[in-house]
Amino acid sequence: MESPELPPFIKPYMKHPLVKSIRPKNLADLDSQLINNVIQAEDLIYGGLREYYKADRIKRLHSGHFGSSVQIARAWSFLDLAYPSCNVSDVVHKVYNLTKTTNEPQFLKNMYESVLPRLEENNLVVFDKGKTTVVDVIPYVIGSKLYVKNELLAKSILYNQQINQFTILNEVQYSPALKATLQSDASNKKYFDRDYEALSEIEVIRTRSIRNRDFTLSKAYLTGDRSIEIWNTILESGERTRTGLKELLDIQGNLGGCVSQSEFSRLTSKNMRLVGSLMRRIDALGISQRVQTLELEDALSRPISGTKLNLNYQKLNNAQSFLIFARSVPETPDIVHKVKTDQVFDEDALSGEFDPRSVSKVKNSLQNIGVLIEEDGSEGMWSVAQNNESDLFLEDFLRVSANTRSLLGDNIEINRKLEEFFPDNEEDIKRNFKGIEKDFLENVET
Repeated sequence: MESPELPPFIKPYMKHPLVKSIRPKNLADLDSQLINNVIQAEDLIYGGLREYYKADRIKRLHSGHFGSSVQIARAWSFLDLAYPSCNVSDVVHKVYNLTKTTNEPQFLKNMYESVLPRLEENNLVVFDKGKTTVVDVIPYVIGSKLYVKNELLAKSILYNQQINQFTILNEVQYSPALKATLQSDASNKKYFDRDYEALSEIEVIRTRSIRNRDFTLSKAYLTGDRSIEIWNTILESGERTRTGLKELLDIQGNLGGCVSQSEFSRLTSKNMRLVGSLMRRIDALGISQRVQTLELEDALSRPISGTKLNLNYQKLNNAQSFLIFARSVPETPDIVHKVKTDQVFDEDALSGEFDPRSVSKVKNSLQNIGVLIEEDGSEGMWSVAQNNESDLFLEDFLRVSANTRSLLGDNIEINRKLEEFFPDNEEDIKRNFKGIEKDFLENVET
């Protein structure tokens, strides 16, 4: 029998021992629309969970809501971080730092009794006899999809318990949809309300009512052509708040895609309380997403044309923070260019060419977001992590920095640039933003 055609992303890894051991027919459908849709939805769900727990450590969701999503996120993180000869407990500790949704003892129980055995049973990871060291690990780009295929899609009861969440998120990712339509199209209608409320609680979807019709919005849907077209029309109206939002998006572009809360205060000459209210309302519109970063408590991040920086890469840890970090270290683009070209971070060599303090800061930031991994036995040498989009991230960063004066070290004057556009009290802010949202959703309906 002729072997099935394999997706292009698999072919470069066919000589890997763990890939060679898999039957071709089990690899052939890894680029299916279903798997890609589920992975996109799982990325969004876990991103929402991470922000949910980061905002308030006391919060605890009902255990049945997202158990499989957390398990998948932990398996993905382990596959992404592990490499041959690495210590299992070291990797598990790093996974804990990325996937904190419970206390550490409960996390360790889940990892050692559930996640790691599943990875081993699926032949995605090989451990030594004592299970203390990773002997081999399958390339992430294949292993992440195989895990979803085998541990979710192949288990019909588990998959059907979460199918509504996947379909809701896939439907609203690029443009809002009527809640009634989502409900009527639900694959598992009796659990629709439960699943809808669960997604709402972690704020990956939102509901807005216009003329007694409920619309469902994704947390960040300004990536579809239809949404962008509508926003361009609405923000060109000449009304001062709308003009201010258009100006804000332009300024965000010049600042590398992110504006911090303190910078927004400088832009508007408003106090931090009022700025916080403005940021929440801008985030609620979907026009620019509010994020917590490694460097700052609050920032607004916008979609950046031609890059994935607004998506946070999902497989990296808070990638947007690097855009903000780079403003304080003007040598960052030049350092990143060398790292991207050489695929290694040689701290001694870079320190001979750039300010050692800048080199150290860039190294720490890239490590924090998961771009660099330390080379075994090579002190001061780190490699660019493979199969987690690190290389694409560096490329996108350089593309943005080439058109961003502040990232290149020049100051952009932002004081009072938006002072005239936004009201000085919360009632007027609320009224103006409600009108903008109403216009947007009425355009969606037509």
